[in-house]
Amino acid sequence: MAPKGSAILPGQSIRHLFICAGGILGFIILAIYPYHKSLVRLDKEIIKTESQIQEQELLFPIGKELLKGVIEKETWGLPFPEKSRLGRDKAADISVIFEKIARKSNLEVIKIIPDIKSLTEQAGFLSVTAVVKGKIFSFREFFIEIGKLPYLEHVEEIQIQPAEGVKEFRLKVWLALKK
Repeated sequence: MAPKGSAILPGQSIRHLFICAGGILGFIILAIYPYHKSLVRLDKEIIKTESQIQEQELLFPIGKELLKGVIEKETWGLPFPEKSRLGRDKAADISVIFEKIARKSNLEVIKIIPDIKSLTEQAGFLSVTAVVKGKIFSFREFFIEIGKLPYLEHVEEIQIQPAEGVKEFRLKVWLALKK
């Protein structure tokens, strides 16, 4: 017979110990572990949503500026003036005309170059290359004002280059001249 203070447990007590330990383990596996996985998934979604919110906060001023540039109080239609031809005597003033339009549109004029070689008698057209610098919405206004010129025949080329804080625009147009 075992002494009274011994650590031997009866078999039934050991079984109860294993049943309780199994119940606790089963509770952890069936209840706490899925809940923990769900919390980890929600944490990841919260981090993703917070980064999207920060991105939207950064992009909001840009979107607001773009929207302000698009919504104008003027009519949305483009000008379609009656076509006419530019007198050869006024062809020399074309640089001044383009400069005025650029300044009115808040653009900085880099250069305006009428192509003298295109001034032949047979052609009846004058090629003009304008290089200006500014914001895209200012160039839009410039382009619309150029479109209002009655002697504008067609636009051959538009190039947009990034510059310091703004963009540089190169526009090549053909103007109709009187023969």
